[in-house]
Amino acid sequence: MPAKEVPAAATPIKKNKPALVIPVLFSVPEAALMLGISRRLMWTFVQSGDIPIRKIGRRTLIQRSEIEKFARKDHATTVRP
Repeated sequence: MPAKEVPAAATPIKKNKPALVIPVLFSVPEAALMLGISRRLMWTFVQSGDIPIRKIGRRTLIQRSEIEKFARKDHATTVRP
């Protein structure tokens, strides 16, 4: 029995999938997790203006580049007795 020919329109089309999608904006809890600090401390930095934010609707978001820039800065620490 001869093999059936498959019409060109019925053959699946393979599309290239992106290898990795890295988000550009992160929520405050996500940014805190990235920096290894508490959400409360992250909000302190946001409220003081140390980390610039973007508001989209009701969401407070932080750009990845700002998180990276903040991580590279030298921060003074105070030691409590």
